[in-house]
Amino acid sequence: MAVNRDATTAQRIRFSIERDGLEVARAYLYLMTNDLYEQPFGLMEDVFVDVSCLGDGLGSGLVDEVIAAVKEANCYKLIAMTEARWS
Repeated sequence: MAVNRDATTAQRIRFSIERDGLEVARAYLYLMTNDLYEQPFGLMEDVFVDVSCLGDGLGSGLVDEVIAAVKEANCYKLIAMTEARWS
């Protein structure tokens, strides 16, 4: 069986928040396309908030900014990835 590969690129946008010169929150958005739709779609991953800032609304603020960027790019969907870490 022959499988063809067609390499494509994605646009990466990094969102971050700093306090006192240190990064305390971040998120990544990748804008990609496929053959099914003319519009791109977004993939959000690696949303992180430092434990010292939990409850300050930084995560919500980052997600709001990602959603705004997805709308600006006229994406037809946004996929959000998460990693669960349990003790």
